Amino acid sequence: MRPLTLPIAILALGLGCSSNSSVTPSTADDGGGDIGVLDDTTTPESCGDGVCTGGETTETCPTDCDDTTPGPSDVTEPPVPADCFDCLGEASDCETVCINKGFGSGFCGAPRSMDPAVCCVCTGSAEPPKDDVTLPPADCTGCLQGAADCLTQCQSEGFSEGYCVAPGSLNPEICCQCNDPNAPPPPTAVCGDGDCEGDENTSNCPADCDVECGPAPHYQVVNGQCLPSCGVLINASGWNDATCCQNGCGDASQNDNVTWDCPTCCPGENSCVDSTPPDPPPTTGCGDGSCAPGEEDCGTCPGDCPCPPGKSCKNNQCVDPGVGTGCELAGEFNEAIEDSVYDSAVYVKSNYPQFFYIEDWDDLARRKQAYKMMTTVLNHLRAKCVNASRCVANPGLPESDPFLWCSDALVIGTPGNGVTVDIYQSWSDPAIPQVLVTEGGGQTGVVTADLIPLP
Repeated sequence: MRPLTLPIAILALGLGCSSNSSVTPSTADDGGGDIGVLDDTTTPESCGDGVCTGGETTETCPTDCDDTTPGPSDVTEPPVPADCFDCLGEASDCETVCINKGFGSGFCGAPRSMDPAVCCVCTGSAEPPKDDVTLPPADCTGCLQGAADCLTQCQSEGFSEGYCVAPGSLNPEICCQCNDPNAPPPPTAVCGDGDCEGDENTSNCPADCDVECGPAPHYQVVNGQCLPSCGVLINASGWNDATCCQNGCGDASQNDNVTWDCPTCCPGENSCVDSTPPDPPPTTGCGDGSCAPGEEDCGTCPGDCPCPPGKSCKNNQCVDPGVGTGCELAGEFNEAIEDSVYDSAVYVKSNYPQFFYIEDWDDLARRKQAYKMMTTVLNHLRAKCVNASRCVANPGLPESDPFLWCSDALVIGTPGNGVTVDIYQSWSDPAIPQVLVTEGGGQTGVVTADLIPLP
C-alpha cells in the first residue's frame, strides 16, 4: 500500500479551522487500488471558515464561495497509480512475477488492481503453475482403456497379475505392470540414475532429486528436469482431451509438450502425426502391369501377361481352346491340386516381397495389400487350370471393400462344392506357405473381374 499523503492545510487541524469542522482521511479501498483519496466534508457547513464546502454557494455564503474560491469539484485528488504496484508483493514488476512462476515474460494487465491473481498477465512457454492446476487422479484410471483396474487390464492381455506403476499417467504403454506370478519383481528406484522416482526425494537422493518439483505422481524429475504428467498438462492448458504420441503431434506446433509419461502429449483425440507408411512404390518385374517379353508369360506372371479373349494359357503359352494338355488339374480338391496350391504360395512369397512383412501398416493398408497378393496367387493357380476363387470373410460388405475378402485364404472347387484353404501361416510375418483346409466342402468362391478365366 502506498503511504497516505495529506495536504499541509488539512494536517494543520485546529489551526484557523472551525471547531465544528472535521476532515477524515479515507482508508477504504475501492477495489481498484485507489489510495490517498480524501473525504473532505464539513459537518455542519460553517460559512466564514474560508472553505466553500457542502451546500455553500456564492448566494448562501459569498464570503467562502466567491468566484475565486475553489469549490468541492475543483479539489485535486492525489494521483492514482497506473501500474500493478499494489499486487506485486516483494517483486519489482510483473515481468519478475511471471518469470518466478516459470513463464518467459509478463506485463501489467490490470493497473491499480490489488488482486495478485489478475493484475499480471504472463506469457511465453512455461511449466504449468503447480499451485493453480487441478491435478488428475493419482492412479491409473486415465490409461486403462476401459478396464476397471490394472489387474483386469493385464488379465485381458493374458497375464496373471498386474498393478499400477505410473499413477497419474495417460500412457497405456507404461502405466500398468503386467507379470506372471513367478516373474521377478520390477526394478526398484536406483539413486544416481538421473530419475527421481519411487521413494527417492531430495533428502535420500539429492543426486536425482535436486530439482524443485511439484507433487508426485503428477510431477517427476527426469534427467534433471521437472516434468508434469500429460493429465496435468490437459488441466493446465484447458484441453478437453489429449493423446500420448510416440512420433509427435499432427500439429507440429504442439511437439514441445513433453511430459514424464508421454514422449509428446498432443491436445485432442487421435492427434498423433500419421505414422502409416504410404503404399509401396510400383515394383518392376512381375506385378508391374507390363508383360516383359522373354521374362514373363501367362504361366509365370498371368496378371501382367493375360491371354487374349478366346485363348487360354497352357504350358506357359496362350493357345486356342482344345490345344495342349495343361488342364490335368481341373476338378475338385485332390492331392495334385494341393501340391499346386502350395507351389503357387511359395512362388508368390519368393517373387513378391512387397506383400509380406508389413505388420507396421494399419489394418486398411494391410488388407488392400492382401487383396493384391491373393489376386496374384489366384491368377497363378487359374493359369494352371486350378478352379480357384476368392474367399469371403465378412458377408454383406461391398466388393470394393477389402475387408469383404479373406486376407490369405481362397476357395478351390466348383461353386457350392468347394473347400476353403489357408495358404500362409501368420501372414504377413512370417507368412510360412501352407495348405490348410479350414472348411471342407460346400463352399462357394467368388470370381471377381480381375481374375483370369480358366483355360
